[in-house]
Amino acid sequence: MTPDDALSCYLHLHTTTALQGLSLVPADATADESGAAEARKELDRLLGVETVHGMRTSLRRVRAALLLIDPVPPVPALLDDDLRGVSRALSEVRDADVLTASLLAEIDGLPAQHVHGTVRADLLEALAVKRRDGLDVVRRSRGEPSWQRALEQLEAWRHRPPRLTAGPPLLLLDQARAEVRRRLRDADGDHRGLHAARRAAKRWRYAAELLCPALPEAAAHFAAATLIHERLGTLQDAVVARDFLAGLARAGAESGRDVATTQLLHQRAQQRIDEAVSHAPELLVPLLRPVPVRPPSSRSQARSSSVTPRSREGRGGGPAPGPGAP
Repeated sequence: MTPDDALSCYLHLHTTTALQGLSLVPADATADESGAAEARKELDRLLGVETVHGMRTSLRRVRAALLLIDPVPPVPALLDDDLRGVSRALSEVRDADVLTASLLAEIDGLPAQHVHGTVRADLLEALAVKRRDGLDVVRRSRGEPSWQRALEQLEAWRHRPPRLTAGPPLLLLDQARAEVRRRLRDADGDHRGLHAARRAAKRWRYAAELLCPALPEAAAHFAAATLIHERLGTLQDAVVARDFLAGLARAGAESGRDVATTQLLHQRAQQRIDEAVSHAPELLVPLLRPVPVRPPSSRSQARSSSVTPRSREGRGGGPAPGPGAP
């Protein structure tokens, strides 16, 4: 398999996955606001947890491929922004899904004496509202020109994928690695800066994943990027949980509810943030050394020639398999 073959397979897989999910949002989703409740209910049924997760990760993988695509013919100038906008429209729904799974599991794992009042029911209600609000964002975004442009480009690349840039693909991975290193240095212990580093690591990871079937040397990049992406993903999950729980505790206190359990969950989220931030400098250390180069073997070449990479993002979806895993 050549690098161009790998790009074609990768884009076909992920444009197809993204389009399958996006096609579930009807084009007239914003046409009748009087029927918003019914439209939201139907959209909630169509956009299940795994569907939203698959759409977002595929959109991210297509965006990561932009690092490697030949600029001739030119890629539409607004494509990255359009794909990012569609992904962001889905983010509130995805956050609600991740929080539902993680916070309910955390409550269920607490000793009974720490679970006060109607905290579980209150949490479920608040998370349902968060998902509902997220679906409204999706409905409104469906009518924006950026959404339509993204659909058209995904459909075009599904049938006629672009080619790789003329530059050495591994050099592009080196540049993506250097960008992660720079952002980690600049973060200086600030979780917002570390979130920016996580986004860069995500692109590095997916670009390396794309190339693994054709270039075994990309596996070292994939492994290093995956470690940083997942470690910083744990931090970002904790930040989202902390902020959500802070709002829930304030609302509960104002209505006279027992918020002791919510405050405990908030404290635990803050502890996870503090721990992740304190260990973040460790992520920089391997990036100060050269990338280990694994010489291609006959076995790895045979394996890479017959497998298209596919992995699940670690966030909310369990451990991600290695490059090329089915």
